[in-house]
Formats: sequence, structure tokens, C-alpha cells
Amino acid sequence: MALIGGGGAGNVTGGANPAGISSNLNYVGDFCYAYSGIVEQNAGDVTTLLDFTTGSEIAVVQITFDTSAISSDNISYVVLMNTQKISEFVITGSADADPSTKEPRRYVIPPFTRLQTTAKRVGGSDTQYSDCVLTGRIYA
Repeated sequence: MALIGGGGAGNVTGGANPAGISSNLNYVGDFCYAYSGIVEQNAGDVTTLLDFTTGSEIAVVQITFDTSAISSDNISYVVLMNTQKISEFVITGSADADPSTKEPRRYVIPPFTRLQTTAKRVGGSDTQYSDCVLTGRIYA
């Protein structure tokens, strides 16, 4: 059974919104999730999508990103653990504009780890949008 606490909303029976969006990690039984919601991006800005610290559990998760990017946009997605860059990939133009159709990226998150996901948009003049979804299982 998972331990409740550490990062995110904690025990959902204690009044947290288990279906809401935020940058936190949420726990439901032995499962965890985080939904950034749709986040506005302006050219050149680094936008934080998720930012939380785990508790004493180990989390095995998959992370997917999505965007409304068009052909003039490049978007760099980064996953950091304890401020160290773990992975990065770039969506380039409309040919790659739906990263959610690619294989989700899988990670093991150690106990007491700060996880952040960011998006940086380069190019284009209109505001675009990105989101990040993390789902997984936790092990105490």
C-alpha cells in the first residue's frame, strides 16, 4: 500500500480534488497522476508544466506531452529530477505537432525527488498551448 503524503495533494479523502489539474502529484490508492492542464506559451518562454516532490515511495510513471504547435513553432520538452536534466525532446513543425501519438516516455522516480517538466517554445508569433500528463504506480 502506498504511503500518503510527500508531494502533491496527499490523501484524496482529506478534501483534495482527485480529478483536478495542477502541477502537483496526486495519489489514489497505489496509483499516482498529475495533469498540468492546458498551459499558454509565448515565444522564448520556458513554461513549467509539472513541479512536485515525491514522498518516501518509488513511482514508476509514464509522461506524455501535447501541443497546439503549428509549422512555424519548435517546442522543447524537458524532464528534470532534482534540477538535473533527465531527458529532452523537440517537436519541430507541424509534422511532429502531436507528440502524444508517440510512445510515452517511462521513468522511475526515486523517493524524495523533485520532478519538473517544462516546455520552451521557439518561433512563431501567436500564443500556443502545451500540456503534460503523468500517470503511474507507486511502491512503498
